[in-house]
Amino acid sequence: MAEKEGVKGYILADKIFAWKPNVHCALLFTSDRMIVAKVGGQLTIDLGAFAKKAEELKEVSLESILKADKNNFEIPYSDIVNIEIKKSGWKDKIVANRLVPGVITVKGKEEHKFVIAQIKAEASKFKPQKFQECVDLLRSILPSKLSVKD
Repeated sequence: MAEKEGVKGYILADKIFAWKPNVHCALLFTSDRMIVAKVGGQLTIDLGAFAKKAEELKEVSLESILKADKNNFEIPYSDIVNIEIKKSGWKDKIVANRLVPGVITVKGKEEHKFVIAQIKAEASKFKPQKFQECVDLLRSILPSKLSVKD
């Protein structure tokens, strides 16, 4: 009997679009794929609520997450050529309109760019996402496809 595919970890991030507002997302990492799930629009200010909604997604079936919003999508790991994570520079902070720990670029059939959300500990029970914690998660899941830039 096949093991149920579950979420091994997630990173809260904003999906960067050149032609429409950024969207709060949870990047869910399973054993086979990355799922990008919308958890809030650009006007969602409460990052604590953003983190709580992402945590709740761990209890929902992956297929129902994909069907829940037309902006949700998956990227099979076999389609990822490279995933780069780098500490954010001043341009990334302007794009996100706030302090962000880093930027993740997923290159494959398409390129997707995300800025890692900075969740304040006071805003929720979730601890802030630190750059190194995101690197460690990605390294544990996609070690041969990961490049890290400081």
